[in-house]
Amino acid sequence: MNQLLVARILRKHGRSVAIASDGQEAIRIFEQHPCDVILMDVQMPVMGGLEAAARIPERERGTNGHVPTVALTAHATTGWREQCLSVGIDDYLSKPISPHELVAKLDRILVGAGSPNLKTGAA
Repeated sequence: MNQLLVARILRKHGRSVAIASDGQEAIRIFEQHPCDVILMDVQMPVMGGLEAAARIPERERGTNGHVPTVALTAHATTGWREQCLSVGIDDYLSKPISPHELVAKLDRILVGAGSPNLKTGAA
């Protein structure tokens, strides 16, 4: 349900979205479809979002590029934020997702990355 809400918000703002149902699929999408940012749900089946997010920098080595990753999680405690950041996730949003906060955070990330056109991979 959260994936559909986030996808609807992003599409309403003119962004394209690819949705993964689990962490393994998120990695496959990342490898096959270039994107400007990844929204990674921390709680996913098969392979959790933290594990999937930790594997993405391995795949970026040697490419001279980095796709920013934002964790989406219901866990709003300081410990969870730090755990997300420790595996290479760049930023963090707690659920429930505020449409304004989501769009503002992505705008800040993409301006910092110099990426004017957003193609988002949402896991």
